[in-house]
Amino acid sequence: MAKKILSGKDNTNGFQKNPQNINRSGANRKLVSSVIKELQDKGVEPATAGEIKDSYLRFLNLSEKELMEISKDTEQPMLNRIVANAIISNKGFEVIQQLLDRAIGKANQSIDHTTLGEQIQPTIIQLTKPKDE
Repeated sequence: MAKKILSGKDNTNGFQKNPQNINRSGANRKLVSSVIKELQDKGVEPATAGEIKDSYLRFLNLSEKELMEISKDTEQPMLNRIVANAIISNKGFEVIQQLLDRAIGKANQSIDHTTLGEQIQPTIIQLTKPKDE
């Protein structure tokens, strides 16, 4: 059987009867830059590192009741709701440790790999001038 080549006139079920279905601009892709622009146009500002740190540390001082209110409030930013839910969950202690690590940083740990507690002696390198011939 020969292949039938459809021209625009032959396709009676497509765009001739439904021209509103034609996407003349191509595939609509959501790029990160376009999402950022949309959010800016809506007045949504990016959270700074300081604001995130501050909110993490404040969450640690909230009561369970206050955390529950935040987690259920659909007007809260998602970060607040997710963090509140995580603190309330069964893994609350682990979440608090992670929040503290992010906000304050991990505690310094000193590890002695080589000297068994003895002081390391510096290596002294002496350079001499080459003799002129």
